[in-house]
Amino acid sequence: MKTFMALTISLALAQTVQAQEFAKGKVFLDVNRNGKLDKNEKGIPSVSVSNGREVVATDKEGNYKLPVGNDNIIFVVKPSGYAVPVDENNHPKFYYIHKVNGSPASKYPGVTATGKIPASVNFALYQQEEQANFSAFVFGDPQAYTEEELGFLRMASSTRLRTNLSLNSESVSEIWSVMICLFSQNTSRSFLRWDYLGIMSWEITT
Repeated sequence: MKTFMALTISLALAQTVQAQEFAKGKVFLDVNRNGKLDKNEKGIPSVSVSNGREVVATDKEGNYKLPVGNDNIIFVVKPSGYAVPVDENNHPKFYYIHKVNGSPASKYPGVTATGKIPASVNFALYQQEEQANFSAFVFGDPQAYTEEELGFLRMASSTRLRTNLSLNSESVSEIWSVMICLFSQNTSRSFLRWDYLGIMSWEITT
């Protein structure tokens, strides 16, 4: 009986290990900026990559490995001196959505089923010069749904940008255009409550 139980437990553990999938790949310097890992392009060491729970650093060759389930977003944390690629809409491309079964059925479009994790999930970075002193603007995810709610957000954020970061109206308009573009990608649900909307900004010196 003990032998049977031990065998059963061993088989269960073996199946669990076999079922565990991993995202693995390389964070690399995209010299020709084509978004693909070419033969002559080298990996970047000590870059943080996460699955939303665990965080690992790339090895000396730029490689990483992270466990994944059925619903994860794998993303790279931008290191100092590097930039992430952007798409035609100027959206940063620093992540891979792994959603095996896709989003639940809804009248709003969601994520298409991705199936199994690809053999390699690589992240391209570009080198760029960066100043030691910079300003940052951070705001919560308000998920504004109506034009009125977007108006509240615009009013609050524009005031903070002009006052705290000393930006002119043209710069504020450019930032707001990017924010609207981002919000338009995810307006399937609205949990905005004006009392909870927090916007903050500060200047960082390194």
